Amino acid sequence: MEVRGGSSVCPLGSIGSDVRGSCDIVGLDRSEEPRGEVLIIIAGVLHVDPADRDRYLSDVAEVTRLARAAPGCLDFVQAADQLDPTLINVYERWESDDHLHRFRTADAAPMELPPLRHASVRKYRVAGVEEP
Repeated sequence: MEVRGGSSVCPLGSIGSDVRGSCDIVGLDRSEEPRGEVLIIIAGVLHVDPADRDRYLSDVAEVTRLARAAPGCLDFVQAADQLDPTLINVYERWESDDHLHRFRTADAAPMELPPLRHASVRKYRVAGVEEP
């Protein structure tokens, strides 16, 4: 999904839905591999005004806790880029489309987020996983 302009709607959810976002959770085993045949990866970037980035990440922190506790979530993060003050990197791994869909369509309170300048986030279907 591609979003341009000053929308505060997150490109990770459907238009008008809440945002699914960033922080850490203790005890998560991120080495776990998917049980299904296709691994789902959501990856991309969000651009915000540099003055809004910390607030954006703070505002979506609880969503990451919820995502990482959701069945089928192997990893979920939105993180500030180390070099570009406008950039937030997005990365999610899910066991299946069904798990991702259940999380994205779960009831959640709407959020007031800083506007996005631009977003480019894509879904990837990975059929094979191996050691680097």
